Amino acid sequence: MTTAGKIRVQGHGPQQRGSWFLLLALIAIALPCHASRAAGYPERTIKIVVPFPAGGPTDVAARMIAQAIATKFGKGVIVENHPGAGGRIGAKVVASATPDGYTLLLGGTNVNAIGAIYSDLGFDPVKSFAPIGVVCVDSLAIAISPRVPVDNFEEFIHYAKEHPGQLKYGASPGIYTQFAGEYFKLKTGTDILFVPYKGGAPAVTDALGGHIEMVVNNKSNL
Repeated sequence: MTTAGKIRVQGHGPQQRGSWFLLLALIAIALPCHASRAAGYPERTIKIVVPFPAGGPTDVAARMIAQAIATKFGKGVIVENHPGAGGRIGAKVVASATPDGYTLLLGGTNVNAIGAIYSDLGFDPVKSFAPIGVVCVDSLAIAISPRVPVDNFEEFIHYAKEHPGQLKYGASPGIYTQFAGEYFKLKTGTDILFVPYKGGAPAVTDALGGHIEMVVNNKSNL
């Protein structure tokens, strides 16, 4: 568990895990179905916008989807990363694009559900998009940097209580990963500083480097 270069992962128990599922859905700008059929869709390059940094689980899923679409339809598919604001920057890019079905968003829980709690987004996180289909389901995990001198999760909680305000955890701000991190602090009575990241991949990198002690992220990214 303490091998250098690997992050120790603590998943949620069976009863808790169901509360923290990440549902990734491929979303397109709302477009009447007959318009796509009439145009012989797709006739040109399709763009998939990923509202998180490259290297994370959403980005990996998007690139797999892009390859499958390109193979099936024989048309080019590009993936663009627009990270920041918990996915809301990328979502706005898609919501503001021409509603012709050629600009897609890899959205889901964070972008389209949690985004609905914010005001003045410049778009409606639900009504601005039409769902195409479910891509994958992931679950949350808490990962501890290998540089923390503990051997299991219980020891980490004890260590955090002995060092209040001295430890840091990373997650994207304003989405369910931060909410889960704050919930963890409440349930364990620990005082751990939140450090915002544009996505899970850079947070994991910093945890491996010892810059932060804990990450709350998708299991597929750890």
